Amino acid sequence: MRTACPFGNKCFYKHQLPDGSIDPGESPHVRRRPRLNEFIFPDEEDDEDEEGGEFSMEDVMNIIREMQFPLMYDVDFDAEKLVAECVDSIRVVTDAPIENCHCALWAVMQILGPHLRSENFSSLEKSAENYQVNVETCHDRVALEQSASTLFDIFLEKQELSYSADQDDETICAALDGFCDIVNKTDPRIPMAVISKNNWEWMSQMLIVLQTDQNDSVREHLLSTLQVLMEKCGEPVKRTLVDTQLPISLVPLTQKSNGIQVGALRVLAILYSTEAEIPLEQLDYLNIDYFQRLYHHMTDYQKTDVLEMCTNFCGLLQRQNLDLSAVFEPIRENPYECANLGIVLIQEMNRKCTVRRLQFLHHVIELGETVLSKLFYENDLKVLAHVLARESINHSDKEIRQLCLTSLRLLLATKTVNSDDDIEYALANFDEN
Repeated sequence: MRTACPFGNKCFYKHQLPDGSIDPGESPHVRRRPRLNEFIFPDEEDDEDEEGGEFSMEDVMNIIREMQFPLMYDVDFDAEKLVAECVDSIRVVTDAPIENCHCALWAVMQILGPHLRSENFSSLEKSAENYQVNVETCHDRVALEQSASTLFDIFLEKQELSYSADQDDETICAALDGFCDIVNKTDPRIPMAVISKNNWEWMSQMLIVLQTDQNDSVREHLLSTLQVLMEKCGEPVKRTLVDTQLPISLVPLTQKSNGIQVGALRVLAILYSTEAEIPLEQLDYLNIDYFQRLYHHMTDYQKTDVLEMCTNFCGLLQRQNLDLSAVFEPIRENPYECANLGIVLIQEMNRKCTVRRLQFLHHVIELGETVLSKLFYENDLKVLAHVLARESINHSDKEIRQLCLTSLRLLLATKTVNSDDDIEYALANFDEN
């Protein structure tokens, strides 16, 4: 007796009856939206369907066996295309990050493997293992293009209504949240391709809105979007933004006290982590007065953002052989007011040594014993010396080991810290290789 297909009229097989007609099938029962963990860890306990019948994992495997899988794709079989479609389907259904969707598919293939051995299935397994996102055609590319297009229209409308009360600020904030959600969950090449089209026209329109809109909620969402794009897409986005008016427009935002200064400074700090050169006109705004205010009002920001802003900006100035006084003169003039910066510097150095942090520290130590004794507590300087000693021995990067050793020797020369056995060991056992 012929049994009815459990997938009904949703099955992708052609169910042909003996008389040549096609069995229309019945609509399958509607089930709840599956979750990502169910693709990876199937529940082996029996669940009851809507009619009260039992539907177990064993039933699923029986259905798959009855499908005669080896014959499914004999015609026009394209394993890579099928795998891509499966990953996209999991992405649509679960809204999980695309790398998790790939892992889910691979886990399912491992579960099915012992039951479905064939040449075609082996091809599927290999394609799943070597899966690469198709940046041009995948689901995320289509979804992000649609989201970006919607936002682009909103940006233009915002500019037309810049002096009107008819603007719907909740709409742009929700659209930006949706855009960032896709960016965070997809391959970085996809947002890069979307925002860089037509000579970065989309990004240019967004920056215009940031510079002209007076709603702080909208500006905070725009700043968050810039942060997400820089963190996800990296150097190409930073290089593009640093050569615009964005840094100059961010300076007054970082000096506000209504909360927006936090996001503005974070974006500026990430922006200056670029390897590109700073346009010289920006130095007129990021001057001694600016950094003096920044040091004295560290409690208005995330303190690590202040440190990153200073170390990144200093690194770019040094790279271009430009004057560093804007960053260090406020510390020399009033080290007591910069004590919070000193504390954060040691904490972050203990957590992670980077080239730019070490370069910044080197210039701080060069300010001399008088400044150091006011900027740091004595015990903190001892901790710093041991951090430098430890990293000069243990760090995997030769440049960082060399910078640690140089700063350690300079610090000992100021007489603010006395050497001990651990420090002497580091000085004697530095690895030049």
